[in-house]
Amino acid sequence: MASETQNTVLSKIIKLAVASLIVGFVVHFFGLTPERVWENLGETVHALWGIVQGFFTWAGDYILTGALIVVPIWAIVTVLKYVNNAISNRKK
Repeated sequence: MASETQNTVLSKIIKLAVASLIVGFVVHFFGLTPERVWENLGETVHALWGIVQGFFTWAGDYILTGALIVVPIWAIVTVLKYVNNAISNRKK
């Protein structure tokens, strides 16, 4: 029983360490260091918010452009499947 608990705790610690490493890498990519975060916590939150908004502004253009192609194709395929199923069900 104790071994299972130890494995669970160790597993969670490893998962937290890996998640922290990934998040730390991403945050460092944007030029933030632990010292800057603690020194300018309020400004850091504001800067992160700006980064998030910038990402969604950037991604939004690509999502809308892709949707102009993907959504009509999806709609056509969906309608064709519906019609095909309706025809198949009539034959039965």
